[in-house]
Amino acid sequence: MSLAKGSVFLSFFGKLGSHAKHSAVVSFFQKSGAFAEHSIILSTLKKLPGKEDLEKGFIRSGINGRIRSRNQALESFRIRNQSFLKTSAFASWLDTVKFLGFPVLYFVIDYVLRNYVQIDILSSYWDEVILITGFCFGFFRLIFQSEGAYNRTTPLGIPVLLFIMFYTALMLMNSPDTAIGIEGLRAVTQYMLWYFVALFLIGKDRDLNRVYDWFLIMGSAFALHGIYQFVMNVPMPEHWVDMAEKGVRTRSFSIIGSPNILGSVMTLLIPMSLALFFEEKKTFKKLVYLGMTGFMGLCLIFTQSRGAWIGFGVAILAFFLIYDRRYILPAIAAGLLVFIMVPQVYDRIVYMLSEEYILSSMTGGRLVRWQTGMNMLKQNLWLGTGIGRFGGAVAMNHKDLFPDTFYMDNYYLKTAVEGGIFAFLAFAALMISVLRWSFGALTACKSQRKKTMIVGMLSGLIGIVVHNFFENVFEVPAMVTYFWIVAAMIVYAGFGKTKEEAPKGKENG
Repeated sequence: MSLAKGSVFLSFFGKLGSHAKHSAVVSFFQKSGAFAEHSIILSTLKKLPGKEDLEKGFIRSGINGRIRSRNQALESFRIRNQSFLKTSAFASWLDTVKFLGFPVLYFVIDYVLRNYVQIDILSSYWDEVILITGFCFGFFRLIFQSEGAYNRTTPLGIPVLLFIMFYTALMLMNSPDTAIGIEGLRAVTQYMLWYFVALFLIGKDRDLNRVYDWFLIMGSAFALHGIYQFVMNVPMPEHWVDMAEKGVRTRSFSIIGSPNILGSVMTLLIPMSLALFFEEKKTFKKLVYLGMTGFMGLCLIFTQSRGAWIGFGVAILAFFLIYDRRYILPAIAAGLLVFIMVPQVYDRIVYMLSEEYILSSMTGGRLVRWQTGMNMLKQNLWLGTGIGRFGGAVAMNHKDLFPDTFYMDNYYLKTAVEGGIFAFLAFAALMISVLRWSFGALTACKSQRKKTMIVGMLSGLIGIVVHNFFENVFEVPAMVTYFWIVAAMIVYAGFGKTKEEAPKGKENG
């Protein structure tokens, strides 16, 4: 924190801290901290599985044995061809992490193909092509290198595969129209496979750092474009704001096309840039990460996405709860200052709490959609209406068959209506598994820098999980792709160990 030493900001909070030292608020936090040390939640987190526990379990241990046997069989081939694999032009193809640049630039590539190239088959299937190619590169590395081809089952791999298998079975059990069912299944599960591709392709800490920085550079570019749109008062569709709401000039959306999804991207990436701001020791880099955080924070405000603001609020509280609780009060104070001093934030939130908003929302907005969804869930409690038949992009693409459908604006409720209570529970269990193993990765990680990066990535994922309560974030392929790539990065950072880091004679994993 040498950068902030002696600053007015630090001096202000230092004086505030001395005045508040004996206040009821600080006393509450001190007592809650003492209570938390012996709480059930903290006890549970301390018992989360670490790296040494990954071999346990009948299914996992059996699969791990097969993976080890495969790796040992290939190792003799790698040793015999060591010089060729490390010095030839062919060796450059093994640096396959560069391929992850394609999914990181998902929004950019999709925008260019749909607005400039305009070849239907290319704009419709390019993402499937790069996903399949990513698996091919992963298999390529699996054979020729031990690095990057995760040498045992990952903690999240089995939950993801089980969810995909369950959702496939559910689609087959209750799908009046098989083609729509398959389309709905693909929309939910296809982009989860990026988790496995990312783990295949990230083989070194350098790879992890490279992909992490790519995300931040892309997010900063979107943020600058979003700020420019707000300053230039770029026109927006009228339905982005309630008819009764006054004073909203425009909402930033960048090339993404949706202020809510742009807000979701910022929610994911701001904690990641903030993590490197705290971790970086060099002043110049520290300023760069601070600038990235500031630009993305401004852009988040200018999206005027209340759902994204709530998700970000939870994400930033989670960040400081995990990283350093001393920053919680300053973070809350900063949030209150933004609420009071920024008219766009104040007006949007105050209007959301007004009777006028509730009446408008119950007439043709989010609240009436949720109410309709709950009524439909009661009528189809166990198996739902059928995968792809309500509440999301697939149903909207077949509006001739489902004229009463609409976007649910709550991904969990949309999942429940389509797949019934079992689909909801399965998806909730998957999200809990993501958070559980992310905390496990944090516990298992030995590097301070990677620990801080995990805190940033985990906080961003928490923000997305919360935002899904107010928006169909996972209906956007790029957002699901980002979510699962970041989840893979957390698993690598916590449980992966490169050949150079592994103790001599021990397995790479």
